[in-house]
Amino acid sequence: MIKVYVSRFDREVDSEPHLECYEIEQTPQMKVLDAINAINEKYDADISIRSSCRAGQCGSCGILFNGNGALACQKDIKDGAIIEPQNFPVIKDLIVDKSQIEQEVKDLQLSLNPQRHDDDLNENLTPENIKNTKKVRSCIECYSCFATCPVIKFIKTKFGGPYIMRYLSKFESDPRDEFDRLDESLKEGLYKCTSCGKCKAVCPKDINTFGDAIERLREIACKEGKGPLPEHVAFKENIEKTGRSIKAEGPSFIEEVKNDNGSKIALFTGCMVDNKLHHIGEALIDVLEANGITIDIPEGQVCCGSPLIRTGQTDMVQELVDKNNEVFRDYDTVLTICAGCG
Repeated sequence: MIKVYVSRFDREVDSEPHLECYEIEQTPQMKVLDAINAINEKYDADISIRSSCRAGQCGSCGILFNGNGALACQKDIKDGAIIEPQNFPVIKDLIVDKSQIEQEVKDLQLSLNPQRHDDDLNENLTPENIKNTKKVRSCIECYSCFATCPVIKFIKTKFGGPYIMRYLSKFESDPRDEFDRLDESLKEGLYKCTSCGKCKAVCPKDINTFGDAIERLREIACKEGKGPLPEHVAFKENIEKTGRSIKAEGPSFIEEVKNDNGSKIALFTGCMVDNKLHHIGEALIDVLEANGITIDIPEGQVCCGSPLIRTGQTDMVQELVDKNNEVFRDYDTVLTICAGCG
């Protein structure tokens, strides 16, 4: 037997949602939707939930599973699981009112909008000129990304979220669409995304919204002189001057250690360890030495370029890549302890 907690709400009798606990027999490969059906059958609970295909294709059964977006027909049930509605106004139990975001989709005209009505529209599309739309067009509109995005959940600011940004990027990349999707994305909070990646983690189609949609829009913004933010320009200037995205607080870690002992294993420090978090690099050396492993920490290494890619400032990234390739080309293994670089 397992316990499952389900959010219950009936607007005619309840002032706010509340959790109720149910005990059911867990069957092999039982999904959340199976569990809801089992609860309804055992307890006559009449829990309301949208569902249709049961194959992860229609997106209608989106819910929150332990606080994160998921499809009820695909998510394995677990003992102690908390099943809640997505963060839209609740109609009943797990059924929500999506009219607000649907109205926003309508207002932004998130459908292909060719403004020409002549033979030019009949030209053949090539794989090359639609390759960037292909990366993001498998969305099934389950809103798991929207329900999970921490910026939407916790920061009261204007942000269209991954769902809106994905569609804006899709049509910005489609040569047939003639709306100014970049300006729309800026108005929807293009730079509000923190690049945490939770939208990709919960997406049933594994869409990389940040990498394939938001980063691309930011890159276009930079090329058109509409981005980046002033703070982003500052760390690009640091990279241009010093090779690091942040300013040093005294001698760098590489300068202090001066570790070059002929090992075929090298450490890529990253900007934070080299210029601020020396103690982390020192701890790594201690751990490796305690296990009989020696490493080199070669001079000349520079920023990996990740901060530039994330903010759309991609014009000098290849230069950084080439410099690091030259520094590390004779090593068999490269370690890094930087969360961003890694």
